[in-house]
Amino acid sequence: MVKLGVTGVPGTGKTTVSATFSERFGFELIEVNKIALEFKVDVYKDSDLIDIDKLQGKLSNILERESDIILEGHLLCNMSLPLDYLFVLRCSPDVLKARLVSKGWSMSKIMTNIEAEELDYCLINAEENYENIYQIDTTYKSPDEVVDEMISIMEGRSVGDVVDWSEHLFNRL
Repeated sequence: MVKLGVTGVPGTGKTTVSATFSERFGFELIEVNKIALEFKVDVYKDSDLIDIDKLQGKLSNILERESDIILEGHLLCNMSLPLDYLFVLRCSPDVLKARLVSKGWSMSKIMTNIEAEELDYCLINAEENYENIYQIDTTYKSPDEVVDEMISIMEGRSVGDVVDWSEHLFNRL
């Protein structure tokens, strides 16, 4: 049984790519954000604080199932789970901004996520928690192309992409 994770900042294509992978290969798709709502900590009214330890425990139990599973969610990079592969989806900050604007996000929230992408937030956290980590730049790739890249990585034909948006950050400052 194969256990995969797909993470990245919002707007990189996690949900669409994971659904495409699940449909093509029959993997059980687990949307981490939906499960995370069970572990919301209401310290402040309308907070989005999640008890990561409890969420990690629940996901660990799910991964014990005798089936191929793909977990999808930006919170995965903050946990340590028994995954065979963790794919960190990346996207050019300019394209990411356009994607998040089209979703109707506030400029404040958009800038927070662009900065997270520029600073490699998901990658750095994933490197602290996992071993088999692969970046895929989704900027100009269709979901099917990203899934094909995931398969190439799993078959040892690719090592993924090397992504560095630091120049974008420095140009913005």
